[in-house]
Amino acid sequence: MTSSFAAVAYARRLIRHALGHALLVARPAYVQTLFQGRIDVTVQDAQDRAVPGATVEIAGPATQQQVTDTSGEAHFLNLAPGAYTVTVTLAGFNTYRNETVRVAAGTSVPLKATLQVGGVTETVQVNREAAVRGPRRQGGTTPGGVE
Repeated sequence: MTSSFAAVAYARRLIRHALGHALLVARPAYVQTLFQGRIDVTVQDAQDRAVPGATVEIAGPATQQQVTDTSGEAHFLNLAPGAYTVTVTLAGFNTYRNETVRVAAGTSVPLKATLQVGGVTETVQVNREAAVRGPRRQGGTTPGGVE
């Protein structure tokens, strides 16, 4: 009876050890979520319409870049806590920049970025110089009759 009792006790220790190891291995994913945050960006225009295709970049403890989806959204996950700068760009709009986005552990930061229509920029490129003509005398009379 002693050997069967020892076998059961040994099996219980193995199970506890296996469970403990499984919890230890699974812990980093839980800890990662607990000690990191996220930024959820919604990009819209001045009429509150979603702006798909805008480039959203975050810079801080982590640097990432995404393009907004059809809903004008970009989601930055698993971010280390700290201060981030969020920049949104799209041709035809002024650049949006927010340098005061703070991410705390275990939090989600919603950010609404409104893009304003940008001014038109025109570039003129000259490929050759204009011909310079010297003064020349043309025939004819002046209104007073003097040539």
